[in-house]
Amino acid sequence: MPNSLDVAKQRKLVEDLKRQASRSTSFARFGLSSELPADDLLVALQTQGAMQQTYLLDQILRPFIDGVKVRLDALQTLHDKISTFVDTINTFFQGKTISFQLRTGFVVTSESGDILIPSVLSSGEKQLLLLLCNILAAGGEASIFIIDEPELSLNVKWQRKLVSALLDCTRDTHTQFVLSTHSLELLTQHQANVLKLNSRVPV
Repeated sequence: MPNSLDVAKQRKLVEDLKRQASRSTSFARFGLSSELPADDLLVALQTQGAMQQTYLLDQILRPFIDGVKVRLDALQTLHDKISTFVDTINTFFQGKTISFQLRTGFVVTSESGDILIPSVLSSGEKQLLLLLCNILAAGGEASIFIIDEPELSLNVKWQRKLVSALLDCTRDTHTQFVLSTHSLELLTQHQANVLKLNSRVPV
């Protein structure tokens, strides 16, 4: 009969395997890592026979699970940036979706599944894609983005979302934005950070 220590070890193995398998699914979405095929291992781990071999399983599986965790941890920052980029820009686009794979890069797909070339995007969609790609390319480096009238080509709904989208894509980075705009839609939710410039030139 397995003792309480063996049961605890087995439970920890199962929990850790599930956690890393779940993480690997999200990483595989972008081609950053292969998906961990954990289903068969989980079934085997939870059998009565496995409980009697917990020490042996711990010696074999623990280094494997820990190795997967270390690999995913090393890619976590990159994964989070790409995930935020893709999820953010897809909240703007309608009738089309942007996806990313490490081997193929960014792909724009229509609702019917057709791959679209960037030139068929609207001027607003191109502007958003270019802006967010530049932010993504800046990575974790300290950056200042100076953007003149970003509301051009953006509809009112997009203008309201733009600043929050920029902040989401640069969360936990040393990035600042200086925006010159006439759009009240852009400014309304961020009035504390608005500076009105006086056009009068002193004599």
